[in-house]
Amino acid sequence: MAVLCIPVLITYCWMSLTEQFIQSRVGVNPHDTSERLSQNQLAIITSCESKIANNTCSIESCCKDLSLEKHMLDSQSLKDCASHQPTYDFGIVDCMYERQGTPSPNVELLYIELTKKTVLGSIYSQWDGFSDGHIWPPDSSKACSMIGLRRMNNLHFLVEEVIRLNIPGDFIETGIWRGGASIFVTSMFLAYGQICPSPTCRRVFVADSFKGIPAVDLAKYPEDSAHQGAHEIQILHDNSMELVQATFQSFGVLSNSVIWLKGWFKDTLPASKELFTTFSVIRLDGDTYESTWQPLVYLYKRLSIGGFVIVDDYTDWVGCRKAVNDFRTKFKITSEIRPAFHLVSEEVRGVWWQKREEIHDMLSGDLDGDM
Repeated sequence: MAVLCIPVLITYCWMSLTEQFIQSRVGVNPHDTSERLSQNQLAIITSCESKIANNTCSIESCCKDLSLEKHMLDSQSLKDCASHQPTYDFGIVDCMYERQGTPSPNVELLYIELTKKTVLGSIYSQWDGFSDGHIWPPDSSKACSMIGLRRMNNLHFLVEEVIRLNIPGDFIETGIWRGGASIFVTSMFLAYGQICPSPTCRRVFVADSFKGIPAVDLAKYPEDSAHQGAHEIQILHDNSMELVQATFQSFGVLSNSVIWLKGWFKDTLPASKELFTTFSVIRLDGDTYESTWQPLVYLYKRLSIGGFVIVDDYTDWVGCRKAVNDFRTKFKITSEIRPAFHLVSEEVRGVWWQKREEIHDMLSGDLDGDM
């Protein structure tokens, strides 16, 4: 009996602490419905402004070193820039987002934060690397994501931003491992009433080979030299589609709103053009030049103005970084690349930018996945 009571007690304490956190953030007692509603109603009628801070530093100047001898981008200017990014203001109480029924932003945030901690495997304890995701999570954590808290918080903020501002489009992740980030986004869409058949009807596209990364082709992509043999790493194979679908089911978010694209990106993305409409967030986690370039080519033209590109491996691998730089140069993309918030003491992983202009010189049909 004592063993059963410990999780219950921890959950009770966590919920109590969460309520205190919410009260400190929004100044509302979670149990006082009248006060909460009045503040929400006031917030809804305020002007709608983006939460994106465009006056912070960006990192193009420190990303020009593409030396194959040093794949990990590790510079003091990068760390200083990441540590000066604004911390995230979570929760939607204003703007274009209208709830169905009684507004309950504190319940939404409680559910979302609980899901975040669960997919990260930190619901009861924090594993080494939990914050910046610099190592794979241990099996004991039961984590289904390896991206760490900083990148998950960044994803949380950007998904909330497209909902707040009513930026249209679905979510797609290319390279999902055990599905944690996509499960998290699906849970957010569910909490905010975005899942089909709601009027907004946002879908989640899950693209992965479910058998690791492709063997590198150094003749075509010499920048991928660091990934020679990586296609044989066992932990990258530990994510069959059936296993990931079962995990979605265990979170209660497996539905027809989740679209599965199984196979190499060069095959599945062009073959799925009839399924695609628009995207609001594109999250790239393919590690290599090839697996970064191909999603950019096939998906970016469908990203809504105001939508976001998140690149998980930009600071980790030269191949990924060069693919992004080449794509942005080729199509004259000038939106600033920004790192996810990190502490100076952490390894900076994860960057993003906001699409601000259409690319008129991309071919109207499908583009070849090569340069």
